[in-house]
Amino acid sequence: EDLQENIFKVLAAILHIGNITFKQQNNMRTSEECAIISDRSALDTVAKLLCVNPGLLKDALTTKKSFARGEQFITHYKRVDATATRDTLAKALYTYLFDWLLSHVNRGLVADNRKSENYLSI
Repeated sequence: EDLQENIFKVLAAILHIGNITFKQQNNMRTSEECAIISDRSALDTVAKLLCVNPGLLKDALTTKKSFARGEQFITHYKRVDATATRDTLAKALYTYLFDWLLSHVNRGLVADNRKSENYLSI
């Protein structure tokens, strides 16, 4: 039951990720354009479903961290880059969930039949 609930939470998070939208805003320090979350409630919903900190999720979707010569640099994404990052996160979650489900089903088939030719493959 907990397993099924967790699967549904991940699926719901994947669907809700598409509701996270961005708008352009000028960065006060650098006067460059940067993406910000338009509606915080969509971000909070996804963070709750995935059991992650909303602030860390926001940072993961809107900024990129780089390291050079022992220093850390934070670059703010533009709206198009933040949108691409959001979509990539949704695709990655879906891929990992699908792979896990296939693996889980295959383990069940092997345990039931003890024959390696009964694997499910797509």
